[in-house]
Amino acid sequence: MATAAADARANVGDRPTPGFDWPRALAGLAGLVAVGMYSVQYFSRPPLLLDEARLSLDIAGSSWIGLTRPLGYDQSAPLLFLWAEKLVTLIGGVNEYSLRLLPFLASITVLPLLWLVGRRVIGPPGAAIALGIAAVSPLLLQYCRQVKPYSLDAVVALALVWWALDWLEAPGDPRAARRLTLAGVVAVWLSTPAIFVLAGVLLALAAAPGAQRPPRPVLAAAGAAALFSFAAAYLWIYRPAEENPYIRHFWEDSLLTLWRPGLLARAWQGTREVVWQTFFGGATEPGAPGTLQLAVDLGSAPFLFLLAFGMSRLARWAGAMRAALLYAPVAVAVAASLLGKYPLAGRTMLFSVPFLMLAAAAGGLGLVRSFPPARRPAVAGLTGVCLFGSPVLLDSWLARHRAFESIPEAARTYRERRAPGDAIYLFAEALPGWTFYTTDWRAPDTVRLARMARLASFGGPAFENAPPRSHAIHDEGDSLVYPLWGGHEVVGLSHGAQWRHGVGLTGAAPDTNWMTNEGRRIRAAADPAVWVLTLRSRGLGEGLRGATGLCPTDLLEGMDYTLARMVRPMTPGACGSPRVVRSAAEADW
Repeated sequence: MATAAADARANVGDRPTPGFDWPRALAGLAGLVAVGMYSVQYFSRPPLLLDEARLSLDIAGSSWIGLTRPLGYDQSAPLLFLWAEKLVTLIGGVNEYSLRLLPFLASITVLPLLWLVGRRVIGPPGAAIALGIAAVSPLLLQYCRQVKPYSLDAVVALALVWWALDWLEAPGDPRAARRLTLAGVVAVWLSTPAIFVLAGVLLALAAAPGAQRPPRPVLAAAGAAALFSFAAAYLWIYRPAEENPYIRHFWEDSLLTLWRPGLLARAWQGTREVVWQTFFGGATEPGAPGTLQLAVDLGSAPFLFLLAFGMSRLARWAGAMRAALLYAPVAVAVAASLLGKYPLAGRTMLFSVPFLMLAAAAGGLGLVRSFPPARRPAVAGLTGVCLFGSPVLLDSWLARHRAFESIPEAARTYRERRAPGDAIYLFAEALPGWTFYTTDWRAPDTVRLARMARLASFGGPAFENAPPRSHAIHDEGDSLVYPLWGGHEVVGLSHGAQWRHGVGLTGAAPDTNWMTNEGRRIRAAADPAVWVLTLRSRGLGEGLRGATGLCPTDLLEGMDYTLARMVRPMTPGACGSPRVVRSAAEADW
């Protein structure tokens, strides 16, 4: 049955047009560019980042049943994602390729789904532009190679909206109803924000005018099935994470929570992060230089106007109901954040990013069409530069710089160059990655894995993002020394320079006496030498090495990490220049 919305959709490019099919050509080019960039990130096999290592330790070190319990290292992920990751590591081994395969494939799957959904709501021209935006989006590029479920969230959201469109176009079709119902039951176990997408599309379908609205009893049954499945997933998987004190504290200032002061500031911080990371790329956390903060504000504001304009164009071209299916899930997620249940941030809102790209595409297309034909090429060129050119610099930088936290390089250097009896001191941030890369996953030392998880989780003495202490440190951590490879590993104490999302560093300086105490511990381990591994040291690494009173003889420096071999000076205070094992540029794979 043809509808006014379908006719409007045909007007923006659904009908065949003679001549060169530029939308399909642009979509094909965008897909090739995106797959190429994703493949570079994936196949270059960069080392696991800190959060990836934390989650990977749970995946590799837990049983199938163990993954149904609260995870170590204060992590959380949907159960089916964890089980899929577990299955891949059992087949392909515990390595970066296996762990990142699912996010990589999910990121690629976003591309055809975005094209298919886009064609149905704004036609091939708008869908092609949206796919071009997706091809250069730094946010999608960032999570195509991280052991995190965020790219899968986007796949699930697009699939649910696709099936919701089927039901909207055939409200009396029982097969369309069954597809969305069954998909919803499974989706909440595969993607945390899937419940927002389901709630949004079902509410939108329930609000449809009579001819487009599915039968209310069938809608109610679909909603009840999704709610029952989500209740089980929430009680079993999600609630323990929500009640985790560290996770709650970390995200507290990214929750819009109505009854907390500073709502408008938090809303702007979260909104601009989503917009900036999607269309420009880069950090937006408070504490960055004022010029950068101003650039983020000035860059995000016009894109918000473009998105609003695009949503209005999309509603006109595709019809209000199709637009509601795209943006009601975003509204539900924001409502959950207002109730203090879901953080507003780039990664957590990645499920909504394809819908924002469709709005940006519609806005750009609508802007061009609002000008006389003679001026459209110039306006189209300028709009294209804004939509596609903004993130290119960051994308090219990411293509060149991939080994940010090269723990495996540090581990290899230590194993090859250490002398009998050498110890290694592990800065708290380095502990998860070091544990992952120094474990023989063919026969893992389960006692060591459990010990490291206990030490490096919230409340443990080596938790890397612990809040500042309320007291000075005196002679702490002497027992945190364990045998390793004929020497010892000295586990570093947390320093108290905590970082929180939406806030940044809550204190740039370490706890009182932390550096003195850790310097003492490192000096005591120098028998004959001690290696000091720092990661994300926030400027503390150099000061820590200076506090030891030891001399560096070998130095490996890379992006975000340093490994130094330290020995007692032959003459007090006399140290020569260390031998640079590998420069920062060489260490960056």
